[in-house]
Amino acid sequence: MKFINVHLRNISFSLFALFFAPLMVYTQECARVDFQFEIKENIATFSGNSDSDVLSWRWDFGDNTYGSGQKVRRQYNSRGDYQVCLEIKVSEVCSATVCKKITIGMNESNCNLKVDFDYKTDGKITYFRALSNDEKANYQWYVTGSNIQYKGSEIRIPFDKSGTYEVCVIAVNSTEKCKARACKQIKINTDPCILEADFEFAVDRNIVKLSAKSTAGTNAKYTWTMGDGNRSDGQQTKYEYKNRGVYEVCLTVTAGQLSTTADQSCTKTICKRVSIGDNKAVECDFKADFAYTVTGNIVTLKGRSSEQNTTFQWYSQISRANISGQENRMQFDQAGVYEICLIAVNSDQTCKVRICKRIPIGSSVRVYPNPATDVINVSSDQNISEYSIYNQANEIKLSGSPNTNHISVDISSILTGMYHIQTTLEDGTSSTYRFYKL
Repeated sequence: MKFINVHLRNISFSLFALFFAPLMVYTQECARVDFQFEIKENIATFSGNSDSDVLSWRWDFGDNTYGSGQKVRRQYNSRGDYQVCLEIKVSEVCSATVCKKITIGMNESNCNLKVDFDYKTDGKITYFRALSNDEKANYQWYVTGSNIQYKGSEIRIPFDKSGTYEVCVIAVNSTEKCKARACKQIKINTDPCILEADFEFAVDRNIVKLSAKSTAGTNAKYTWTMGDGNRSDGQQTKYEYKNRGVYEVCLTVTAGQLSTTADQSCTKTICKRVSIGDNKAVECDFKADFAYTVTGNIVTLKGRSSEQNTTFQWYSQISRANISGQENRMQFDQAGVYEICLIAVNSDQTCKVRICKRIPIGSSVRVYPNPATDVINVSSDQNISEYSIYNQANEIKLSGSPNTNHISVDISSILTGMYHIQTTLEDGTSSTYRFYKL
């Protein structure tokens, strides 16, 4: 009977292994993976490990950002709980994933330290002053969603865009044993202009008559761009087009006295589409478009069309001159968003297509620090759809698809030297920046 009991126990164990072994394989997949982490304030350091030879380590930090490498570091922008996942790839058919919950936030001491702050805004600059019951306290400031930090009892923070921002100050007392935090929602209006403007137009064959109106009346400058590379001035103007088509006519009104800031002038631009002629040139089968790449303050343009021997003409809103050719480059002196237009005409000049795109130049993407050691940060006003880091041999070393406006890429796994990081924003803008890895 004892032999029978042992035999039955062996059969039970075998059945358990048979039914539950697939579940264990599914959970751990085909390799073992785990990771440890250490958190200091809002910075988390992660270290992965596995009992297999790993081809790649991919991290999901739980805040729509990603990283690669066995050891990574992530600076979080907001306090809270995050689900962090590590996926390893052992072979083409073998991968494993483990996820853990982490908590980001400062453990502030329960002491008598108090902190508050007041502020005032002057256009794009906002001035902050910390208030505390400890005269010797040290202060650290940050804006939620930004990795830039400020120190001092009185600081100023520049804001590029209007909106509502959360600004926080952390006070540390003189013995460095107590911390206190204060956060406020700050409304920022970077546009001091109170100018309002509009225009009306009437078309008679290939002639358009334009009439502008604004709250500045005659005490303003009125500038028109006609959509074909030409300009005109005056509150009322008349213009004759040489070709039929649909043109985007823009009015820019500039008035110095309608600004809430004394040393700034107000500028408003209004654009409308104007149809000239019978539009046969627009309704034909001829198609055209263009692609562009931004490097610093230079934009490289390349036109394409559905027919051979197409004539390509380019112009921008800041230049009266037209440039010709399927491929061209434009250089801008200042950062900003510029409208660049392409006029494509087919070989027998019976069809014409005009395409305009607003292209961010210069400061839309910020890459820092440079040189970098372990982490390179990329920030943008738009979401970053994709990024790739190339070495001097044009080989991709790191890449990702974060779909967020800030990423911190762990570059500790790449060798010292010069690299290029190429970013693609959600509107299709592609930019390339050079940095040095220490």
